[in-house]
Amino acid sequence: MSASADWLRAEHRRGHAAIAPEGAPWLIAEDWHVHALTRAGQEVRIVALWAKHPRQGAFRRLVAGIRAAGLTPVVVEPFGAMRPILERWGWQPLEVDCEEQWRPPGA
Repeated sequence: MSASADWLRAEHRRGHAAIAPEGAPWLIAEDWHVHALTRAGQEVRIVALWAKHPRQGAFRRLVAGIRAAGLTPVVVEPFGAMRPILERWGWQPLEVDCEEQWRPPGA
């Protein structure tokens, strides 16, 4: 069983629907080794990502596509290099239901 499947099962238990690349034109499967994204209303919960080519703009393209679709990207419990990226972009952390969620300015 893959790590992304584990994350998606946990998200499903919380009532969030998994997002598959074929159902979201802004989720380019070729950009990611691992992706676990779910939808909660108008929010796209970014639970786990691992880019195939780090520092080549995959995350920026993902966020731009989510926003262009009229949805709000929310990074859940960022780890690794994600936290410094979010801080640099001016995203703000918020504690929601015992989890850290990062949202873009104005969201």
